[in-house]
Amino acid sequence: MTTGTAGAGSPSGMAPPPGTNSLGTAQSSGGTVGMGSGGDRSVDQAVDAENKQIDKTVKSICRGC
Repeated sequence: MTTGTAGAGSPSGMAPPPGTNSLGTAQSSGGTVGMGSGGDRSVDQAVDAENKQIDKTVKSICRGC
């Protein structure tokens, strides 16, 4: 009996699809996760304003929850 390196659920001898490892799970992109350099302050301000509006709306709906 031989064991193949094919992805999970694939026929023996078949290579896994691009972007997956031998187990059939996604490969890491190798990039880092986090904030970009500098950023756009206008986007941050717009998101903050939207968050405040949403918080105000939710709090008015859920008083006493």
